[in-house]
Amino acid sequence: MKNLSKTFLAALALPLSIFAQDAVTSATPKAADVCKMPDAAPAAGARPLRIALYPYVPDIGVFKDVLTNTWSRAGRTEAIEFVSWDCYNDDFPTNADIVVSECGFLDSYVAERRLRPLDEPPFRESADVPGDFVRFAHEGCCALDDGGSARLYGLPQMICTYYVFGRKGEPLPKGFEFKPLPDGENKPGKGTGLLFYATGDDMTFGIIRLYLDRVLGDAKRGGAAMANIMAAGGSGQLSYYPDDGDGFVRANWFRDGTGANYIDYSEALTRLAADGRGDEFSYRRLAGYGAPYFVNPVSVTATCPEGLLDAAAECLRILTSREYLSSVLWPEGQIPAYVLPGRLDVFRDFAARDAAYADFLRDAALPGNCTWRLPADSRALILDAAGRSR
Repeated sequence: MKNLSKTFLAALALPLSIFAQDAVTSATPKAADVCKMPDAAPAAGARPLRIALYPYVPDIGVFKDVLTNTWSRAGRTEAIEFVSWDCYNDDFPTNADIVVSECGFLDSYVAERRLRPLDEPPFRESADVPGDFVRFAHEGCCALDDGGSARLYGLPQMICTYYVFGRKGEPLPKGFEFKPLPDGENKPGKGTGLLFYATGDDMTFGIIRLYLDRVLGDAKRGGAAMANIMAAGGSGQLSYYPDDGDGFVRANWFRDGTGANYIDYSEALTRLAADGRGDEFSYRRLAGYGAPYFVNPVSVTATCPEGLLDAAAECLRILTSREYLSSVLWPEGQIPAYVLPGRLDVFRDFAARDAAYADFLRDAALPGNCTWRLPADSRALILDAAGRSR
């Protein structure tokens, strides 16, 4: 996920809570890199199916390669083409048929009629399997159409939320009680301060502010938590993003002894655990009850041509399938990516093989979890929150 910190729930049109462990299983209501199939034989004049994958993953090349190979093995004759898109900073792509985005913007996309509902043929067969997915994530892919009916506009591919990392043998701080930097210091040092990318751009800053407001119940408490983070992290470090785009550079710093604590997504554990060092670190979910999770849904765009809808339905199925997610989130022979799957069976498979994934699955089953959702004016809300906080 992007180390743009993904956030929160200004207004929900749908109930998104879960209330017990078994609730995650229960059903809910109803520019471009071209990668054409070597064996594809599309009809004359037919254009490729165009796919915009979520770019903030450990290795986007793996996501593309596995889809390409799976598509070929399935015997599809349509060519596919990958389109670059950043859902946080770019306008909605008019040249894509399949998009993997961020549920925080779902209401905007639906209001603008950018997406096709998935409760209609030919998508219904792929979409009508809510029990396969983490419940609150599946519910979070629903939105109200023009007539006020709740409809499904995506299937959850991945989810994530913030974690606080510490060192074994040292207690993790409660809530947002991070120790401020020592007098005279303006950035974390050896064993002091908080590492966190939080304020580098308005989108990131606004998202985090709305996340804190949601977790703590109101803007006043959210502002106090942000002030605590600023005092513990130092303005320069909180806004630093490396030129090489390494979103987990702070995990390297933390491994080397910098900082008393470190906030990031679960996938930061891959960097921390490299070279067998995973047992050196502890972690807890940043939010307690009612934790907001960022959900990445796979959706079909309203501009997907009628002649490609069957292909789009198959692509939707593959991108959210057990086989695909197992391959891209934990490639064979590698340590796990610690990206959290939206599919419950994949989550359970990973939890059976890895203790950290078991912890993350337990957290995802806690009561009150919900999907990050904002109303249709989401971007304005985010930027306004950033402006009020600077």
